[in-house]
Amino acid sequence: MNVKTYLEAKGFEFKKDRTTVCPFCDHEGNSFVVIEPEKETYFCHICNEKGNIHTLKKHFNDTDNPNLKSFRDIIGKKEYIKPPKDKAEEYHKSLMENQKPFDYLINRGLNLVTIKYFNLGYVQDKSGGWIAIPYYENGNLVNFKFRSIQGKDFRNVKDAKLSLFHQDCLKDIKEVLICEGEFDAMMCWQSGIKNVVSISGGAGTFMPAWVDQMEDMEKIYIWYDNDEPGRKGSGMVLDRLGIDRCWVIKEEGFKDANEYFMVNDIYDLEQAKQAPISNVITFWDSVFKIFEHEKDQSSEIKTPWNNVNKLLGAIEGGDLITLSAVPKTGKSTMALNIATYNAKKELPVLVYCLEMRPERLAKKVIESEGLLSKENFTRDVALDIAEKLYNKPLYFGYNYKDISSEIVFSTIRAATRRFGLKLVIFDNLHFLIRSLAHVSAEVGNVTRGFKLLAEELHIPLILIAQPRKVEDGTVMTMNDLKDSSSIGADSDQVIILYRQKTKSNLKNPSGQESSFEPKTLVRVDASRYTSGGDTMLYFKGDFSKFTEYDRSIHGY
Repeated sequence: MNVKTYLEAKGFEFKKDRTTVCPFCDHEGNSFVVIEPEKETYFCHICNEKGNIHTLKKHFNDTDNPNLKSFRDIIGKKEYIKPPKDKAEEYHKSLMENQKPFDYLINRGLNLVTIKYFNLGYVQDKSGGWIAIPYYENGNLVNFKFRSIQGKDFRNVKDAKLSLFHQDCLKDIKEVLICEGEFDAMMCWQSGIKNVVSISGGAGTFMPAWVDQMEDMEKIYIWYDNDEPGRKGSGMVLDRLGIDRCWVIKEEGFKDANEYFMVNDIYDLEQAKQAPISNVITFWDSVFKIFEHEKDQSSEIKTPWNNVNKLLGAIEGGDLITLSAVPKTGKSTMALNIATYNAKKELPVLVYCLEMRPERLAKKVIESEGLLSKENFTRDVALDIAEKLYNKPLYFGYNYKDISSEIVFSTIRAATRRFGLKLVIFDNLHFLIRSLAHVSAEVGNVTRGFKLLAEELHIPLILIAQPRKVEDGTVMTMNDLKDSSSIGADSDQVIILYRQKTKSNLKNPSGQESSFEPKTLVRVDASRYTSGGDTMLYFKGDFSKFTEYDRSIHGY
């Protein structure tokens, strides 16, 4: 696919080798030229945007990895809301005519040149006065960040695009400074650092599209706030962008760049320190990480069920958790329930499934979130439910050919870098096993590979594994995991599910899983950190959902 065929697939019309509308600046009039289509290059005479098929795909946020889809990709992308073009000038005029917000900006260290360059504005509503910080993309207004002058409240335009602030400076440069806030970026610009952007969310936010925008940068400076969220956010950005090209700025005694430039005129970027080398750490930093992990990592990832959480204890980065049960007990459903629960808490999760396509997984998520039975699953109802999850960081990995542990591990690494994953679920281990002569050894090697990957990425990984055949009515143990005892040995925790077969063992039209009783035993059979034990959940098969078991409700 070249530039022309790609844009035609997006609905753009061509007159010879020119589009009628530029996909970057929206200018109408044949300004966007595809130069030598076979070489996949383009150029716009109005906004000067140029590149190839790869940079064009980045603009449309099309992932290059064929094995990854987000939940929003599956249900379809929606158009962003764009603020009216004249609002920025209206708000700027209001600012220049009101002394109070103007004084606020001056007291924050900004001068008149900076205020005008960034087209800062002011708006008053019933909640008070707000500084309006416009966001532009290729010269077009795409969003506002509003900051209260009475306190520290922020807000954006609902359903507008979350871009990098001052991102138009990124064209044709190889070095950039990333700040945590807009005022930090503006003070850096005012002090001579012109190639500067800031994130539009909190310190823990770095959108996949922003990673793509940094792909060609050779040197990246990171100046986040000198507090705990800033340090964590800075570390996350280092992981996403790669430490080999990142330098970190931390000025002791100053909270952020804004505060630094209130008392200093310039900053020499040569003072910045390159990010530490991966896998090498000082003793003192190791001591600090003991307490850092206790505070920040121990309880971030949880299951939706309090009784299960008590048995599992803390789920930490690097943990390998194996989940197993006989077929049709609900392993995949439990995994999806855990994934959705954490994604709703804004923790990015990848569900990598070799048994079901992404659209089938999305359907099960919609069923469980809306308590929507398969019989009542209609397009309109499903989309209403899906809309609530549209911006939640839930991603699906898949392979239909060339399946191997190397491809799976590579995809997980790529997804972690792009999306900042906090949890990975893989379904299932035995799909990766191809050897007929050395099954046990291969199972052991792949399991160990998953454990090392979890440690490398410092995220928990839930691995679904099949059991060997067990007798009906028998609760399996970790010793019944199929093909290799090393699965349990390499796992930090092993979770076993058991549901008793119904007396008739008839298959209900709503799904094969109904041939089992809904009452579900959950056994934490092995744990490095807790004593394990048993608890109960209730399986609502029609809704693809597990809930906590309550004898007073469920009656047995």
